[in-house]
Parts: sequence; structure tokens; C-alpha cells
Amino acid sequence: MGNLSNIQPYTFEDVWAALMETRENIERSSKEFDQKFEKSREEFDQKFEKSRAEFEQRLEKSRAEAAKEYKELREIVKQTNKQLGGMGNSNGDAAQEFFYNSLNRRKTLFGEKFDLVIEQESRKSIVGFEAEYDIIMFNLNYPKMKIFFGIVKKNTYFCGSICGQLFRKPAN
Repeated sequence: MGNLSNIQPYTFEDVWAALMETRENIERSSKEFDQKFEKSREEFDQKFEKSRAEFEQRLEKSRAEAAKEYKELREIVKQTNKQLGGMGNSNGDAAQEFFYNSLNRRKTLFGEKFDLVIEQESRKSIVGFEAEYDIIMFNLNYPKMKIFFGIVKKNTYFCGSICGQLFRKPAN
């Protein structure tokens, strides 16, 4: 340990001067810290704003791409639906032609003979059923005319009248 007897006592002025110097050092350090902090905050704000702007650009680009892809997908679905509708119509036309040719050649349905087979009649009301008939079959030889008609394309069922009795039967 050192010799404490050689320590000179400090005067009030010496202590006061040391306190004032410490105060100045603290104030200078505080100002430097505040300046560095402000500079750091400004740099952070600039970087954050730049990052946010880049994010917004990427987000807008992604939205535009998604909207474009959605529009393309809707067009594909629309075209697919159109093609499927065309296929359905083609199948319906083929089914109608098949049934018409078969019924016209045989002129029988459910064991009943018919005199006349007509294809593709527009809106008609026959024995209480108004619809678009694809095939209509008439039997004109009976006292009470028998009529059969089948709707092939849209709602597949047979309906008609036998001796004045109306019926509607799904085609299985």
C-alpha cells in the first residue's frame, strides 16, 4: 500500500473544478450519444423506408401477376366449359340421331307400333306437356290417338298419352 501521508488535502475549489469538469464530460458524452443515436435512427428510418418501398413494389408485382394468371385461368375455364358444352351438345345430337333413326326404322316403343315419327319439333303443347320435343311418335289408327314423345337432349324422359291417360316416365 502506498503512503497516505503524502496526500495533499483538496480544497473546495479543487473539488468544485473536478465536479464541473465531470459535468462537462457528461454533457459532452450525452450530446455525442444523442447525435449518434439521431444519426442511427435516421439511417434506420431511411433503410426501413427503402425496404418498405421495395416490399410494396414486389407486392404490387405479385398482385399484378396473380391477377393476370387469374384472368388467364378464367379464360381457360371458359374455353373448357365451352368445349365441354360443345361435346355435350354433340353427344346429345348423336343420341338424338341414334334414337330417331332407330325409332323411325322400327316404329315401335315399349312394344307399341306407331305410324309416324317426327324429329326435332320446336315448342309444342301436346296432350298437356309443353316443351321442345326431340322426337314425337304418333299412332293414328286407334280410336283415341296414342302419342309418345321423348326428350333426348335436355331432360331425358318419355311422356305421352295412352287412351287419354297422361304419363311421364324417366328413361333409365
